[in-house]
Amino acid sequence: KDENLSPVPAEAVGIRWVMQSADGN
Repeated sequence: KDENLSPVPAEAVGIRWVMQSADGN
């Protein structure tokens, strides 16, 4: 259950990467 305490979920990282990619482009 400690995994749930992750600072940033994998899904959040993916969404952020997509958002940054869109902003970068």
